[in-house]
Amino acid sequence: MQLKDRLFNQILPLVSKPGRYTGNELNMIKKDWEQSKTKMVFAFPDVYEVGMSHLGGKILYGLINENSNHLMERVFAPWPDMEHQLREAEIPLFSLESFMPLSSFDVIGFSLQYELSLTNILNMLDLARINPWAQKRKEKDPLIIAGGPLAFNPEPYADFFDVIVVGEGEEVLPLLLDIIGENKMMGKADLLLKLAALEGLYVPSLYRVEYEEDYRIKEMVPLNRQVPPRVRKKLVRNFDRAYFPARPVLPYIEIVHDRAVIEVMRGCHRACRFCQAGMIYRPVREKARETLEDQARQQLLSTGYEEISLCSLSTLDYSEVDALVPNLVAAYRDKGIGLSLPSLRVDAFSIHLADEVQKVRKTTLTLAPEAGTQRLRNIINKNVTEEDLFRAVKAAFQSGWKSIKLYFMLGLPGESREDIEGIMELLRRVRDLGKQYSRRPVEIRASIAFFVPKAHTPFQWQAQSSIESFEEKKKMLSSMKARGMKLNFHDARASYLEGIIARGDRRLSRVI
Repeated sequence: MQLKDRLFNQILPLVSKPGRYTGNELNMIKKDWEQSKTKMVFAFPDVYEVGMSHLGGKILYGLINENSNHLMERVFAPWPDMEHQLREAEIPLFSLESFMPLSSFDVIGFSLQYELSLTNILNMLDLARINPWAQKRKEKDPLIIAGGPLAFNPEPYADFFDVIVVGEGEEVLPLLLDIIGENKMMGKADLLLKLAALEGLYVPSLYRVEYEEDYRIKEMVPLNRQVPPRVRKKLVRNFDRAYFPARPVLPYIEIVHDRAVIEVMRGCHRACRFCQAGMIYRPVREKARETLEDQARQQLLSTGYEEISLCSLSTLDYSEVDALVPNLVAAYRDKGIGLSLPSLRVDAFSIHLADEVQKVRKTTLTLAPEAGTQRLRNIINKNVTEEDLFRAVKAAFQSGWKSIKLYFMLGLPGESREDIEGIMELLRRVRDLGKQYSRRPVEIRASIAFFVPKAHTPFQWQAQSSIESFEEKKKMLSSMKARGMKLNFHDARASYLEGIIARGDRRLSRVI
């Protein structure tokens, strides 16, 4: 019995949400296996609903399948019930397009989005019957590569990967697949040496790391003259002409971000000292308004989504947002298609845009003051004032919004008890504005994260609070909570582990 028949007849009836593993979605691209030059599977180390919401995966999937003679398929981390069934039936992890085992591909490319998903990567390799250690893999094994924001400090997991893409993959990935496809008879050592010459590609095995007595990295020494002493991040220079999927794969089950997504800009004008994304995706690049309107039209036609999300690190900093938002609302309001702005700065919010966005449907408005006092916001370079926040909240309530969500962090450098108390004071004042300016009861929610210092940020050398300290601050803030507020805290232990991995080196790979 073939793998697909076994899967559908024996395995999927036993698991929750079998739609995670069936493939065959609308707009799925299945290329001829034999005719494709290099065969790659895009591996997302989280469950299907999360991975299918990831914009980067959608871009690379369409780019390779539509614009090259290579092939890209997909695989996601199975839910524990599915993992159990695969192990019991001795079925290796497979792709969704052709149901081929991962070991049959030339390249397996993992997306590095979150530090604590690294164990999922190792588990997926184990399910695929591939050795997680790069040095122990055989010549016939697929090349294991990775990319994403975590690639900007790849050392904690460098021993797992043959190649790591540093920067944006749209331009370098087709070149990487070209080289692999043209050199299939070449030994792995020579192939890696050839790949290391490409801008944006880091081949960990071609560098020797030396350490200081206090455990800091002393230097990284290339092991070959052809290997660059430093790896420069790869950037998409002409963002307006960069590939963007007109026909993204449409899942048959509900995913986390179940809507059309349009990337308006990449990078951020701001310089918040804690924000890694704002640093690593510099410089800021925008798309023309006409390009975005056309991309929205194409995605809606090919998917039937009822909501458009304008995606970026700070959408309201987009230079043409005041024209783009009304144009999209006017074009699709009569069809019942709404618009969401998931990333808002309180100092850029306006009554005009609030009115425009809520013409179709009112969703939760999310704002990010980050800290409870102006003193601490100044330290982290979050250049918004309480007046900015309350002006935005007032405008939102007057425009009919009835749910406000605010993001804060605990454990920021320089934090005092007054800063923690300030978070609750801000929430009380927001709640009171809701009572004053909204005709209906309002919902005030706060999402509280714990500060994690990240590489390549101004705070990369700052100490991280202990788990005990995080828990004490959580308890302190919870004790102040008043009626009409909901607090949601990140997990302190997970945040601490995230901080360890975020700034670790190669000696951490055995811990992972």
